[in-house]
Amino acid sequence: MAAGASQLERPLSAGLTSSVGNAVQGYLAERGLSQAPGIQATTLAQGLAPFKMQEQQLAMNAFLRS
Repeated sequence: MAAGASQLERPLSAGLTSSVGNAVQGYLAERGLSQAPGIQATTLAQGLAPFKMQEQQLAMNAFLRS
């Protein structure tokens, strides 16, 4: 069932990932952490997680409707 839903899942848009990435960079720069790639990657993943989960839920709902 998860495999069927994952086929319907759409990737996040470039505009969304860019916007979240810019917000993360600004957030980390304010705190003096902009040069820490590990922290930046983790924070970006946390920022994108709600959008990714929403896409997964939409895909699962579409799979269950079909």
